Amino acid sequence: MEVNQDKYSSVHSEITGNKSNFLTRMVMAVLVSFLSIQVQAAPPISSSMQVEAEKLVLRKKRMEAINLLWEPGKIKKDTPENRKLLERISNLFLSEKAQNTYEEVLSWKRNDPTVSLDKINEALVIEPDNLLLLLEKGRLQVRKNDCEKASETLLPYTKINFPSEDLQILHFITQVCRGAKILGTNITLPAKNKKISPLWLLAELDHLDQTKESMKIRENLSQLEALGYKSPQIYYWNWKLQKAAKKQDVEAARKYNQTCKNLSSSQFREYFKDPHLCQYLGEVDENAN
Repeated sequence: MEVNQDKYSSVHSEITGNKSNFLTRMVMAVLVSFLSIQVQAAPPISSSMQVEAEKLVLRKKRMEAINLLWEPGKIKKDTPENRKLLERISNLFLSEKAQNTYEEVLSWKRNDPTVSLDKINEALVIEPDNLLLLLEKGRLQVRKNDCEKASETLLPYTKINFPSEDLQILHFITQVCRGAKILGTNITLPAKNKKISPLWLLAELDHLDQTKESMKIRENLSQLEALGYKSPQIYYWNWKLQKAAKKQDVEAARKYNQTCKNLSSSQFREYFKDPHLCQYLGEVDENAN
């Protein structure tokens, strides 16, 4: 189906109005392309509402754009296509500098989380409501055990129940982290789809450890193995289970140590959303013998 170009004339004028602004043209090309797909698929959200949302994003009014399409706890028209649209709006970089700084953050994160946190704050000055940046800041704060601040970092999106699995998982992790300090262990495990994300299974392990549910920890580890998920943290949890049983799993400790220290860039990119990735090397080294 052909897209009715009249519906996008206002968007097109914003693109061509400043031909020297390459980044603006690039952003709008992505947004209009995605919007065209949405219209061809005849989604429930009106095309005029979508166009208005895209224009708001370009004017750096991202949360206004999200609020146009989303009510707390409910997408105005909830379809997979509309969730993808919301995801694009929340994650889209509007500044080349912010995007480059985000890439620097991931480069520094492996060796110096403190520098990474400084860098992510620089990027958030430019794009304070970019969900990718807020999520990464939250992960870094959890890693520093600053769970209250991590929870506050996510608040712009958690307070409106924004439909992002990465957000939901990290919010759960901050709850568990805070619960260990101020809430006891009364944390409700979230409902999950049949096609479960490995990150959910991994995120639950700290809570299950707090509540001393070793059998459920084993179940999660078995599911992770069945999914072919090979994060170094699996070695850590196998080692920790044996330690709790007054046994020593020297092989799991060795593999955790070795895998973390030899983690490739591609492996890091695959597992970096886990804020505890390779965080417990010191604990394992101290108790390995």
